Parts: sequence; structure tokens; C-alpha cells
Amino acid sequence: MIELKYLGLGMIFAVSSGVGFSASYAVRKGISQLHELQNALELIRCEISSARTPFHELCEIVARAKPGAVGALFQSMSNQLSDGKSSYEAANRAMEQAGGLHLSAPMRCAAVDLLSSFGRYDLEGQLKLIDGMQRRIEGELAEANEQKLARCRSYEILGVCTGLAMGILVL
Repeated sequence: MIELKYLGLGMIFAVSSGVGFSASYAVRKGISQLHELQNALELIRCEISSARTPFHELCEIVARAKPGAVGALFQSMSNQLSDGKSSYEAANRAMEQAGGLHLSAPMRCAAVDLLSSFGRYDLEGQLKLIDGMQRRIEGELAEANEQKLARCRSYEILGVCTGLAMGILVL
């Protein structure tokens, strides 16, 4: 009977620690995805300013260039546009389907706004929107990098301590 108690204690500790480390991973992954999104926007900027690539094809190019959640977002956007959806509908649906994307709610809204704007503005206006989004990403990256170490360490310690506390309560 005591062995089962220790097994339960170990499982509680493992799960609690796992939740803490998972939250820490989400913070790190979010920062990485912000960098990927920033690079994707730079690729978009270059393509529309030099080659004037249509947005549907541009989504395909970005999806191939950026594997991972950001690439999946653009692939989904391309698929939605292929199905005849408007850029607004396509952007909303693509963001809903981007389950692995660890972006804050305001950044998700800003990305949807940017993606849904393609085709509605001239080249100059579109480049200004991309610049605005890149500045927004830079601001969020600066804030996230400033808080990353403390947040990650807090999540990890909180997970471990919660596991220990629950273990003490079980014993």
C-alpha cells in the first residue's frame, strides 16, 4: 500500500513539474515564433516591393520558407484563399487553425488585421502596415526578452514547488 502512495506522490510531482516546465516552454516558443513572424514579414515586404507577388502565391512562398507554426499559419491562409474566401475570412480562419502558435491575444489580433488587409491597399499603404506590424513585434520581443528569464524560472519553480506541496499533503 505504501508503494502505491509513493507512486502517486511521484506522479503528482511529475505532473505539477511538467505543467511548470510546459508554461516555461510556451514562453520560449512564443519568443521564437515572434522572430519567425518578423522574418516572414520581411520576406513578404521584399516580395511585394520587388516582385509584386500576388498574396495567394506569397502565402505559399512564406509557408515553404518558414516550417513550423508560422508556416502553417500562412499555409492555412493560402488554403483559405484558394477556397474563395475573402482575406478577412481567410485570416480569421487561419488564425483559428493555428493551434501551435504561441502569440499573445493582441498580437494575434494584429496579425489577423495585417493579413486581412492584403489586397485592400496600394503598395505604399501595405508596406506601411507591414512596418507597423514589425515595430509592434519588436516591442513585444523587447518586453518578452526582458521578462523571459524571470517568467520561465518562476513557472518552473512554481511547478516543482506545487508538486512538492501536493506530495506533502498526500503523505
